[in-house]
Amino acid sequence: MRFIGVVFAFTISTTFALASNAIFTPIAQVLQTRELNLQGYYATGDRLVEVGQLGLGLGKGFEARFTDSQFQQGSGRQSVDIQYLYLSPFGDESPGITFGVNDLFNVTPDRIRGYVGVSYQVGLNADLNESLSAIVTVGVFIGHRTAPFTSVIIPFGTSFDARLEDDGDRINAGFNLKLGYGFELRAITRGQRTMLGLNFNKNF
Repeated sequence: MRFIGVVFAFTISTTFALASNAIFTPIAQVLQTRELNLQGYYATGDRLVEVGQLGLGLGKGFEARFTDSQFQQGSGRQSVDIQYLYLSPFGDESPGITFGVNDLFNVTPDRIRGYVGVSYQVGLNADLNESLSAIVTVGVFIGHRTAPFTSVIIPFGTSFDARLEDDGDRINAGFNLKLGYGFELRAITRGQRTMLGLNFNKNF
């Protein structure tokens, strides 16, 4: 898929922030103004799967994300997601709230859907996780297929975290490993499939 090639070529040629999703479901966090996020995933097996995302922080709590996905040898599906951060989570005291619309072009199997999500930061007291917080999110997709979603992100130090989510259709799980210079390695299981990915953040 051409978009995946562009994602990886760009990340290799350029010299860490948490993206605005747990794995594929949103959390109450968006990219900062003029912050760029690139994500690419690849899986092989009985069905080829490639997924690419390019996100951009627009400022004032808004983020736009271009998505490109391909299954088997069929044509790719390109669309745009929009997210708005209404309120950032504040420690254990108050949750964050986010709204958005996925698939503005109405081309994916889930079709165009709005959503609302609420994220909580939960302080971890173990010595290994001193001053770190887990992020727990609950929300609902509303549209062609209305469904609840939940996720949890648990950090194990400053360079590694584990993630688990229910996107309303399947259970997804994975981990992120910070490599430095804005790069993260991500491995996930989505239903019965294992996917490897690369995540990159850069301010410009």
